[in-house]
Amino acid sequence: MKAEIKVKVKKFGNSAVIRIPLHVLEGASLNLEEEVVIREKKGCIVMEGIQAKEYDLKNLLKGITPNYQHRSVDVGKPQGEETW
Repeated sequence: MKAEIKVKVKKFGNSAVIRIPLHVLEGASLNLEEEVVIREKKGCIVMEGIQAKEYDLKNLLKGITPNYQHRSVDVGKPQGEETW
């Protein structure tokens, strides 16, 4: 971890902003343009990256019951160059 850096809170429109040094973003595994969640907790500002939810196909397929399975629908013969 690198040394602490003092920054000033600035005004940007109706919001307050701070400049975050690149090494701090990298240390937190964040990238530019990435969404974060910001909240106040016990008088401190906490900022966390939003982790993309990962799905497991086998577990998702287990959730498919006969109620979710639909009959085939006849849409007619191919038109154009599509193939089935």
